[in-house]
Amino acid sequence: MRKEKVNKFAPQIDAEIDLHGFLEREAIEAVSEFLKRAEAKNFSRVRIVTGKGTGVLQKGVRKLLQEQKYIFETAKITEGGSGALIVKL
Repeated sequence: MRKEKVNKFAPQIDAEIDLHGFLEREAIEAVSEFLKRAEAKNFSRVRIVTGKGTGVLQKGVRKLLQEQKYIFETAKITEGGSGALIVKL
């Protein structure tokens, strides 16, 4: 069994939503509700897993985040890589 390295200085992820299997419309609704709940709990960083696939989910989620003025970035490889987004709340 391989032991995973943990960077104790890296900011923690407070919550995550995995959108695999969602249609774009469903994903946008789920992310919107997820972010509302995360903000209500005073979370500071959350991960949205879109997967790579065709890119439709990630494009839709990115558009929502931009419209809502969230600060976000593509996850580092250790946080999910290009199939995930990290949102700072």
